[in-house]
Amino acid sequence: MGDTLTIILQKHMTMNGTTTVTGPINGATNVTTSDFFWNTAVSIPLGAYCLLATVAGLVGNTFVLYASIRHNAIKLGDVSVTFVRNLAIADIAPAVMATLR
Repeated sequence: MGDTLTIILQKHMTMNGTTTVTGPINGATNVTTSDFFWNTAVSIPLGAYCLLATVAGLVGNTFVLYASIRHNAIKLGDVSVTFVRNLAIADIAPAVMATLR
């Protein structure tokens, strides 16, 4: 698996001409790249995915809290509803912290 990934990385970097690869061509374990993983082709989809996941998490968990507090929409025992609310709050906290970072 590592050999195949190394060859793919080497071919991609050779085609782009932006970085150089150090190490043997076959079986390289120490492939050094300067900007391969943070070029525009990688950072834009990764940023879009992170934004989508953050927004979906905030909207979904906020909806769970709103429905369970305002409308008593979750028909479970009191302990279970409290657990679901605490879980939603615990899931919102990292999304907010990642957004503020």
